Amino acid sequence: MSSKTIFITGTGRSGSNVVKNIWSLHDQVATLPFEHRFTVDPEGILPFYADASTWSPYIADYRSKQLLGFLRRLAAKVEPQGTVGVKQPYADWELEKWIPGYTTFVERLETSMQSFTYNAAYPGSFRTSDHNEMAYYPADRTRISTALTRFLDDCHQSICDIQGASVFLEDNTWTSLFLSPLIELLPTAKVIVMLRDPRDVVASMMRQRWTPSSLEDIVTYYQDLVDVYLKQKSLINAESILEIKLENLISASVDTIETMGRFMGLEASEQMLDFDLSAGHVGRYKQEFDATTTQVVNDRLSEYIIKFGYS
Repeated sequence: MSSKTIFITGTGRSGSNVVKNIWSLHDQVATLPFEHRFTVDPEGILPFYADASTWSPYIADYRSKQLLGFLRRLAAKVEPQGTVGVKQPYADWELEKWIPGYTTFVERLETSMQSFTYNAAYPGSFRTSDHNEMAYYPADRTRISTALTRFLDDCHQSICDIQGASVFLEDNTWTSLFLSPLIELLPTAKVIVMLRDPRDVVASMMRQRWTPSSLEDIVTYYQDLVDVYLKQKSLINAESILEIKLENLISASVDTIETMGRFMGLEASEQMLDFDLSAGHVGRYKQEFDATTTQVVNDRLSEYIIKFGYS
C-alpha cells in the first residue's frame, strides 16, 4: 500500500514539533525523532529542484554532485581524516538505520537523473585534475522531477513500512519556503502550517542560535520568511494546505486536533486528545518585551498581525 505524506511546517518552529509529537501517538503515523532535513537543507532536494530551472552542462553536473554527495553523507557515521573527535553535521542520523534501503535509493536517484559520464575539464581547471570526470544531466526538468519524486516516495514508504504505518509525518522548519516545488514533486502531499502571533515568534527567535541577535534584524528576518511563505502559498492548490494557529491548538486542542485529522484523513485517538499542552508559550512577548520594544514590534509587524488575525 502506498504511503501518504504530511508535512508540518511554520515560519519558525511555531509549534510544528508539538504537532508531530501529538500525531506520532497515532498507530498509523510514522515519524523520525529528528529533522532529517535532506529536503530543505541548502544542499538538499527542494533547493536543488527549485534551481533546476536554470541549466548548463556544468551547472547540472556541479549541483547534482553536490546533492548526491550530501545525501550519501547522511547514510552512516563518517569521520573524515583530520577531523577525529569533531562532530560532523547530521552525523548521528545514520539514515540507513532509519530508512532501510536509503543507500540504494540514493544510487537509483543518481542513475535516474544522469544520461552518461565522460572525461572533461571545467574551464579553468587543470587537465590532470582528479575531478574531471563529469556526468551529463540533460536539460529535462521532467526527468529530474520524476527521479526526485521516486526518491522521496521510496524513503517515505520505507519509513512507513518499518514502523507499520500508512502516513509519514515530516517536521522541518523551512518547508514553508518551498511549497511550490514540494507540491510539484509530491502532488498528493498535504501541508499543515503552524501560525503563531508574530510578536511571539520574534520573542522566540531572540533566543535562538540560528537567527540574528538584534531586534531590528530579527523583525526583518521574520518579514522575509512570511513574505516568501505567502508567495509560495499562493502558488499551490488551497486543498493542499491547512493553517492552524498555535493558540487554537492550546486553547481548543480537541477541536483543533480533530480538524487536522479530517485534513489528514485520520481519526484522532483519546491519547492524542489528552496530550498535555500546558507548556505552550502564548503571549510570550508580553512577559519579555518592555513597552518600547512592544511598540516597535507592533509598528513594524502590523501588516502581519492583522493578516493572521492577532490584532
